[in-house]
Amino acid sequence: MKLFNIFKSKKKEEKIDANLLVLQKLKEKIEEKGIAVEFSTKYAALIVASKIEIATAIMPGEHHQAMLPVIFFTINEKYFPKGIEASLVGLGNSIEEKVNSVIENYIEFIFETIYRSFSENHNEGLDFKTTKEREILWHVNSSDLILQGKWNNSNIEEGLFSKVEAKLKENLVDKKLNWLKIYVARQADGEITSECLLNNEIWEEGQEIIKEYAKTWDDESIFLSQKQFIVLRRCDAFDIEDENKTKVTQKSPTEYFHKLIEEPTKENYIKIRDVIFENPSFNPYSEDLNEIESLFEEEKYEEVSNYLNLDILLSPRAHFYMAFAFKKLKNEMGEKSEIYIYQSILQAISSTGDGTKKNPFLIVRISDERDLIQYLGEEFSSQQLVSEDGKFYDVISCVSGKKFYFDITKTYQRLKETMNS
Repeated sequence: MKLFNIFKSKKKEEKIDANLLVLQKLKEKIEEKGIAVEFSTKYAALIVASKIEIATAIMPGEHHQAMLPVIFFTINEKYFPKGIEASLVGLGNSIEEKVNSVIENYIEFIFETIYRSFSENHNEGLDFKTTKEREILWHVNSSDLILQGKWNNSNIEEGLFSKVEAKLKENLVDKKLNWLKIYVARQADGEITSECLLNNEIWEEGQEIIKEYAKTWDDESIFLSQKQFIVLRRCDAFDIEDENKTKVTQKSPTEYFHKLIEEPTKENYIKIRDVIFENPSFNPYSEDLNEIESLFEEEKYEEVSNYLNLDILLSPRAHFYMAFAFKKLKNEMGEKSEIYIYQSILQAISSTGDGTKKNPFLIVRISDERDLIQYLGEEFSSQQLVSEDGKFYDVISCVSGKKFYFDITKTYQRLKETMNS
């Protein structure tokens, strides 16, 4: 994992004012639509109509002075608790112009579509039924088709949704909301890049359909792109009350994760670490990292870039692989986002202690130990498991002669629970 060495300790970002300005202006714009908005008391986010949470972060790194790249997380704990992520860019000569630009982009592309979907407002002409396991009527809410480049002769009036609609009907999940985010671009040299995410997961069949569609564009030797965001709502008349469903009473790690990335402190790391360990399905010894490495070796970069679950949510190595996958996919925004998350998690782990026996580092997965050792500029030599007073420690010896203690009590206990179950 020497590739980790290309990322040094993260310097403090200077762009918090820009992020606050984004939230303030976004609040104003949404309120102009007659919708109640308030600031979250937990972290930098907005609470819209008491049902939608919007968190933002300025993308780290150097950018053209006319650009303001922002990551938006739109969250609803019931329907999309993991959040719908969108990396968008605002353009302008001043910070105000760039902020207004990126907010307009977000509202038109993401927010309005989601907000409409929480009501029965929809275009009845787009309704359709599926009969996979039972008959369901679906209402369609879609953003406008957003274009980039000089479009002349290409047939664009139907939009991207119409291209995938037939196959989409076979892949919808029987739940209240499904959502589809589509992007396709053709470079001047003819290279086509695309992204088709169904409920935050790569939908390969849809991706191939829009790639083939892009090959039919008439205009040549210029950059062209299209994107569209669609939410499909199951009609209320087709909702079924499932009495066998267990109510979820556990705290969701989503808000804690966003807080950690925004402020990578010991306190925030411990909070989300505790929430993760409270989840009975969490397995710190899962094979996910090995699976990601295999996918990477097979050059399945799209799958790697979207491979994330609770077991590896706080794994620096997982986010590093995702960053490198985005690099391979030439997705600079995705790459920088995952680098930022990777560095934030390591910064948070390093804040949990000083590596002494008295004040050991806290981790979630055993692989986090070596990730932190490399982050600190050390080289692994050996590892020893130590048990004392009911606590379990991994003691890592480095080539330099230094030793670092890691408290793995919770991780080790989960292993014993798994073996005894």
